[in-house]
Amino acid sequence: MVRFKKIVIDKDSTFETAAACDVNNDGIIDIVCGGYWYKGPDFKKKIKICDVKETSSEGGLEPYWDDFMTLPLDVDGDGYIDLVTGSWSFGNLRWRKNPRNEGTWEEIMIDDKAMCVETGFLVDIDRCGVPELIANNVRQSLLVYKLITDKNGKGTGKFRKCPIKTYPIYRDQGHGIGFADIGGRGRLDIVTQHGWYQQPNDPYNDEWLYFPEFELGCYASIPVVGMKIAGSGYMDLVYGVGHGYGLHWLEQVRDDFENSHWVKHVIDDAASQYHSLVLADLDGDGEDELVTGKRYKAHGLHDPGSLDPLGVYYYKRDKGRLVRHVIDFGDPSDCCGAGLGLFVGNVTGSGRPDILAPGKDGLALYVNLG
Repeated sequence: MVRFKKIVIDKDSTFETAAACDVNNDGIIDIVCGGYWYKGPDFKKKIKICDVKETSSEGGLEPYWDDFMTLPLDVDGDGYIDLVTGSWSFGNLRWRKNPRNEGTWEEIMIDDKAMCVETGFLVDIDRCGVPELIANNVRQSLLVYKLITDKNGKGTGKFRKCPIKTYPIYRDQGHGIGFADIGGRGRLDIVTQHGWYQQPNDPYNDEWLYFPEFELGCYASIPVVGMKIAGSGYMDLVYGVGHGYGLHWLEQVRDDFENSHWVKHVIDDAASQYHSLVLADLDGDGEDELVTGKRYKAHGLHDPGSLDPLGVYYYKRDKGRLVRHVIDFGDPSDCCGAGLGLFVGNVTGSGRPDILAPGKDGLALYVNLG
């Protein structure tokens, strides 16, 4: 079992996404969360990035920050890490330019008509070596934002909006998106609430075939992740219920004609608001574990289990099932949840994946002790 040491970075923080990167190019990893960055290696110095608007969700369920993702990327190619973010309430995608000092970060629009951005990811969907920006635009069809690079492969500060051509034409994405090689063809396919899309030879000009083989429900986690759990060699899928109880996996079963069918299994139904899922090899055995937990007040007090104790967990594969290991569990006063944008990576320089947990309950770092 992996051991963790908990460090509370900022108990007063209520931003829900975070990441770790070298902000000031001093060779030391820093933490970024909402309107601030925390200087490594001890993360005690809190430095302002910019003002972040506070907004109300649809129906006024809960106040939110206008900051639904924290994605580190050198957008303008100057050698300093910038940050990509987005908004549900204002329906846009933006990037924040690193000022190379402790000054204010300028915000630059990527798309002011992105609609209902729940969160987003940097994924190298076309295998070009530079990740693309893909958001879970709940009420739009699939879109990829490709960073425009110069002849040296460096970012130019601009993105190209690439609609995904789907066949047959289908409805909006819905709540929940994921990326996995479902077809076993060496390419990332795209998972949505209503089924999956197979990546063609040219992801921007050819049609993506749609397979409506499952329904994940109206509040599937963001992301949905691919894991080979059953031992069949086929890619299975894991998803949580972001605004209700349950963590599940879909077993991919193929018939004699290589058609896929999906069998639903319960991993854990004891907690609610499994909104953010991350895969990482926590114990160094060459196999990824699933890291997740309960998001605090995802829809205020309106979700089932909203007032249940918080928790951060990892799940390890064991003979065709996923077994839960508790990293943290308890009342919000002394425990942190998984938030909207859980981050797992080498934060402390140990070479092991640490866990950064932001949320309305605070910002905590779980240091992986091995």
